[in-house]
Amino acid sequence: MYKISSMEETKNLNMEEVKKRWIRCLVWQQVVGTVLWISWDMAISLAASCLGWMPLSQGVMPSLWGFFRFLVFQISLAMLLVAHCIVTSPEEKAAASVWEMTGGLIGAVLGGGRGRRGALRRKAQTSGDWLLFVLISMLGGFLAVFSVTGGLMQMDVFAPFHMALRGAAFGFIYGVHYVFKKRWVLSFPIIQVVHTRRCVFAPPQGSAAAETNPTDPLLVALEESSRRSLAQYLAYLDLCMVSENNVDSWRRAAFFEETGETYKRIISACLRPLEHMAIKLLEGLDSSSVDKTADILSQQMRSPTDRPLYENAKEVLNDFQLCSWCARTVASLTANSHDEDRFGVAQLSGCNGAVVSTLLSCLIIVEVYLGKRSNIQPMHLMGPASIKWTVPSRGAVMEVGKRHSVALKKTALHKKAYAMADVLRTSIYQIVSVFQDEMLVRGSNAGGLSVAERDWLSKIKPVYGTHEMLLQKLGMFLEFRAS
Repeated sequence: MYKISSMEETKNLNMEEVKKRWIRCLVWQQVVGTVLWISWDMAISLAASCLGWMPLSQGVMPSLWGFFRFLVFQISLAMLLVAHCIVTSPEEKAAASVWEMTGGLIGAVLGGGRGRRGALRRKAQTSGDWLLFVLISMLGGFLAVFSVTGGLMQMDVFAPFHMALRGAAFGFIYGVHYVFKKRWVLSFPIIQVVHTRRCVFAPPQGSAAAETNPTDPLLVALEESSRRSLAQYLAYLDLCMVSENNVDSWRRAAFFEETGETYKRIISACLRPLEHMAIKLLEGLDSSSVDKTADILSQQMRSPTDRPLYENAKEVLNDFQLCSWCARTVASLTANSHDEDRFGVAQLSGCNGAVVSTLLSCLIIVEVYLGKRSNIQPMHLMGPASIKWTVPSRGAVMEVGKRHSVALKKTALHKKAYAMADVLRTSIYQIVSVFQDEMLVRGSNAGGLSVAERDWLSKIKPVYGTHEMLLQKLGMFLEFRAS
């Protein structure tokens, strides 16, 4: 577990900490490679003695030749590590197909398609990285096999080269398999793996920095790290673990300091990825022929196979891991604020309403992509929340059943969207289970209850849907009917 204690160290994390982790991989790889090579060379020498033939020549040449082969083997290992460094990413990336690259080239020559050049350039860069990885894997396989079979040249001069060609073929197969099976995507949290090992963005407990500004290193990492970088993922992972667990309760207690600025910055840093996901998904809806404001229900009732927007959704949901951490973090902090927020900063700052509204908006739009129809029906609660909301120009909303698209089932997109919806739903229930009594107030009708929307729904226009939609969706959670 690595601790980042000073502001300067935190600012340089994107380069220094990640570089250190790759260096650790290199050192470990070279040590293991040295042991394997020496063991193999000794085995070859023993076999040569048993068969009665000697290495290349006598005297100093065998040692020089062996040292040269050893250097070649170490270089091949370093090349393979560099190839992994090129393609490794904490999230999935989309590559450009031949047709996309051809169309982009034609569009560039004709001067059109400027709006899509940025996305196409990123996809082309990913394709180039994958191709380079396969080529380096082939060369690394060639050199590695040549180095370990070089001792056979006394028996057959061309034998090592023939074997090395097979090594190149194996390197090609390995490279293609590694790319298309997406082994280059880092999985979190795997503590045994160097890259995904947790990094603690905090000064040592008991130090002067821990007494004055224990959260500053984490805030700087969250706000200043490059988007989608390994450093950013490590910062969000650390924040999620602090929010959900009690191992660093002193750090979580510092989030609820009296001014409320720390808590607002943390919540804001977590809501940004969720809002970005919702906005991008909304842009996908905009690309279809359905009007997002006047015909929300029709978006939910249309088959997902009729929408030309799933390529966009696939790219957006590649941030599933990061968005999952963010949803879990804001839900845990909101729930913990019930007992740990002595100054009431979560409620007074409006963060509770922003958190619930964002989670509800994200859940609704993800359910649209799942092809799920909203289960709208009269509420048992009385008051404003019991009113059956309507979509403009559509009349009263009738109850519709839940449905998943058969065409998207068992696909990677459906699995990610379903997992994201499950995380969002669980996060909302986590808040509701703690604050259910505070969320309900007496309505104007005798014995009726209504949602305290002033405290639990943001006054700002939702990223997706309407205020009435969020209100009724929250009411369903309060009745534990949302599924």
